[in-house]
Amino acid sequence: FRRLRKGRSQRRQTTTSASPTSPTQPAKRIADKISETDAEVKPIERAVEARPTDDAFGSMVRCLYFARTFLINTQTSTPTLWAGTNNGTVYAFTINVPNTNKRKE
Repeated sequence: FRRLRKGRSQRRQTTTSASPTSPTQPAKRIADKISETDAEVKPIERAVEARPTDDAFGSMVRCLYFARTFLINTQTSTPTLWAGTNNGTVYAFTINVPNTNKRKE
């Protein structure tokens, strides 16, 4: 969760009577003021509602990729088709490519 910032109308107004060019306050005192303002800021907790899961859109294919991988065994690579869905599920399919002389049939 990120910290919500206060609106401009809700911020504390600070008035300085010294000119910005003349440093009248020591650096330690300025650091104390910064730490005081940080201590005043409290995080606001909000309830986050989960999105409804719809199976019709979850099983929709989002990405397809053809690759040669070592999916079946570690000795030879095989052609595969990888499909990713909206649910985040990844399916790997092996493809049986016939020899060149059998492809024409």
